[in-house]
Amino acid sequence: MRRELKLTLGATLAITFVIELLLVPAILFWPRFEDKIELLSAMAPLQVLKDQLGYIEQTGVVGYTVAQHFFKVCSTLGVLAAALLSAPAVAGHALRGTLELCLARPLSRRRMLFERWLLGAFALCAPIFLSTATIPPLVARIDETLEQAPLAWCALHQSLFLLAIYSLGFLGSCLSRNPWLVAGAVLFGGLLQFALYMIETATHWSLFRLSDVPTYIDVYQQRALDPQQWIPLAATSAVALGCSFVAFARRVP
Repeated sequence: MRRELKLTLGATLAITFVIELLLVPAILFWPRFEDKIELLSAMAPLQVLKDQLGYIEQTGVVGYTVAQHFFKVCSTLGVLAAALLSAPAVAGHALRGTLELCLARPLSRRRMLFERWLLGAFALCAPIFLSTATIPPLVARIDETLEQAPLAWCALHQSLFLLAIYSLGFLGSCLSRNPWLVAGAVLFGGLLQFALYMIETATHWSLFRLSDVPTYIDVYQQRALDPQQWIPLAATSAVALGCSFVAFARRVP
């Protein structure tokens, strides 16, 4: 367990570093971006992009920040992280032939599996909250103001969105012996959903509608989560984790 904790801490710090590396220049670029919104909106090749720029033009630094941090970075990078964290949880041990050793530990299967899910969930979500906490001091450097509390609500919504994806990947890991197949399926599904989001006639069928710019603007302004969104996301994670318990209880090395 000590080794797994170290790996989790390392993954958390690495993901946080990458997010922060992308966040800092994006925030500092806002003054120049603000002067070019109308031009960029006119040049945007897709209606979806025009809509996003319209939201940013209406809400200013709030819309720009949630677009850059949550929709652009955390959602896309988070899908990759969810795939890489969930896929090897069980299937990785099966591929290496070490699953029997794990099952021989003096722990119940339920506890063992929940600990693995929890470590991955922490490595996935903690970077979102840590990087979000740096936004107010960053925007202060460009003479803007954003409040920490509503940003934390946005981080919570982002975490629920990614946890649903992570939990589905975790279930796949409990059912499979090939972690690369699980990771590939999660990444392919994420790319497919993002591609649908960019198509005007199919955008409303994309799961990324649950994690786009107007969603985070509403969360920021309302200082609360939308029950019509967070309840299905939380339920997806709960059901997937429950199915993972059932699958792992029947798993043989």
